[in-house]
Amino acid sequence: MPCPALRPWVSLYWTIYGDIDSCAEISTQTLYPCSNCSVVFQLGESVDVLDGSGATRSRPRIFAKGHFQTPFTLRFVGRFALAGIEFQRGKAHLFLRDSERIIQNRFAELEGLYGRAGERLSERLEEAGIGSPRRSVIPKLFDEFLLNYKPVETELDKIIGAAVESIIASTGNTSIATVASDVSMSVRQLQRQFKHRLGYSPRYFSRLIRFRSLIRKRRSNPYSTWPQLAYECGYFDQAHMIREFNSFTGGPPGSEGESQSVVGWAMVEMCSYAAAWDSGKDLRCRIRTMRKQG
Repeated sequence: MPCPALRPWVSLYWTIYGDIDSCAEISTQTLYPCSNCSVVFQLGESVDVLDGSGATRSRPRIFAKGHFQTPFTLRFVGRFALAGIEFQRGKAHLFLRDSERIIQNRFAELEGLYGRAGERLSERLEEAGIGSPRRSVIPKLFDEFLLNYKPVETELDKIIGAAVESIIASTGNTSIATVASDVSMSVRQLQRQFKHRLGYSPRYFSRLIRFRSLIRKRRSNPYSTWPQLAYECGYFDQAHMIREFNSFTGGPPGSEGESQSVVGWAMVEMCSYAAAWDSGKDLRCRIRTMRKQG
């Protein structure tokens, strides 16, 4: 859990580590679009991205991951270890000193932004050891690092933050006109200021939040029917849900892979399970449990 001074902007800190055989079925994982932005430190074997031809593309050792508009696939091999900082939705731009669009659809190297301070933090994380008893110092290391970049929010930043929270609270089912009225802005002003900070429109963000709600409901109750889920998530009808699902995943409902590995499941749903990490549980335990069951 971030320290109180950082909680308005930082959602949680996380670690994922393990040892996976290159031939294991769990070694690849496709992740679907979500609104989370994070800074990630790769401390073990590189977790690479697979392109459409099956070739791998390495990611920087320290990078920012923004919103991806299409799915991407990660390949976990050998002893991997990742540590990350998850920002509150709509707040990453305050630490990037720029719009979140600069990290959209990419893993942006952060050497230029944080310089030697980022490298030093990576070294200290490796010294602490993600899988060791000393990993309890990791939140303190992240706190010390981020407090050096603690942002100052303008009134406009706070207004757009309130708009973001309004859309999240309604799971994407409040009209943009209503959101704009709630924060005392015109629709055009809201669209312009929202896109300037987050890199996409409030309408797109609403669609994305509703899609993530659909995915969560499907995973929590896999026996729910798609028409039932379409109704619960606020889609006009099942055809509307199918179009949106295809837009975000590239395929119809049911093609997303019901047997996703726990590594990818944990990465894509980090914010939903903040309480579990705060209580001291780690993902290695989850991986072992799920592999025995599956």
